[in-house]
Parts: sequence; structure tokens; C-alpha cells
Amino acid sequence: MSTRIIRQLIRSRQQELVELAASFIRIPSENPSPEFKKRSAEMGRHISRYLAAKGFLITEHRRSENALVTVVCDAPLTRVPGPRLLFCGHTDVVPAGDCSHWTFDPFSGEVRAGMLLGRGASDMKGGLASLTFVAGLLQEFAPTLNLKGRLSEYFTLSCCSTHVLKIFLKRISQKHGVQQYLKTMFYISKN
Repeated sequence: MSTRIIRQLIRSRQQELVELAASFIRIPSENPSPEFKKRSAEMGRHISRYLAAKGFLITEHRRSENALVTVVCDAPLTRVPGPRLLFCGHTDVVPAGDCSHWTFDPFSGEVRAGMLLGRGASDMKGGLASLTFVAGLLQEFAPTLNLKGRLSEYFTLSCCSTHVLKIFLKRISQKHGVQQYLKTMFYISKN
């Protein structure tokens, strides 16, 4: 499959990506917020359902019963051994504050003049939707693209959950051999 064909495929499914990002924005996973755990869990379920439908195995990692969940979505691509590609993101957003100061509903996911509007459109719900969409496409077209290895999407329900990230790094690095990349990611997130 040529690069031109891949670009055409993505363009033909652009509305799916926009709708996915808008659906993420409509979940007000503000941090801090009294509804934070509930809304973050809703985000996790939404992403997990999308990727499970694409053939991903979903696993949750949690420090304790009441702790936030870190979700790993894993797909074998073509079941041919090879490297692992890991996408990472977080589901929480900064609180919107006083909504009367906004010129649109910050949780509408509205598209206006070709722009997707809402809290998290640029950090991180738009990016997380893009990662999720591309992960689904790669899994769907892995045989056609002759891809080898595994594809994983890791997302934490809070961008600030350093302790959860440490646990994740330890478990996943040992299990899947992606230690160097994850240590680098952790180093960047601490500073």
C-alpha cells in the first residue's frame, strides 16, 4: 500500500477521527474536580471500547481498589514477531473555569469553521483521539501493510499520576522489553 493510498484512506475517514475527538471532548474529565474519577473512568471505557472493537486486548493496572486506572490496549498486528510501537497519552484536562467567559460550550465538541472546539481539543483529547484512531487503522490494515510486531496504546487517567507511571514502567518494561523508551518518557515527565 503506497503512501498516497494511506493518505487517501485517512482523508476518507477523517470524519470518524473528528467524531472520536469530539466524543472525548464531551466527557468533562477536568482535573481537579469532584467528578474527576468518574469522568476519567468514562474516558477509559470509551477508548477501551473503541480499541477492543478493533481487536485490541485491554488490560487495566491499578495500585489499589480506589486508585485511578492506567489502561493498556495491546494488539499483535500480524502475529509476526517484531518491534513494539507504544502510543502514550492522558485523559484529563485543566478545568474550564467560569464557562461564561467562553464563547462556546467548552465540552460541546462543536466543529465551527473547520475547527474542533472544546477543552482538550489541543491538549490532550485531540491528540489522544489521533493516537487512538491511528492505532485502530494500523491494526486494521496491518496485514495489507505487512507490519510486524505489536502495537500498544497506554493511557493514564491523569497526566500527573507519576506514581502510576512508575508502576506501569516497572511492570510493562519487564514484561515487554520497552524499558529504554519508557525510562526516557518518565525522565521527561518528571522535569
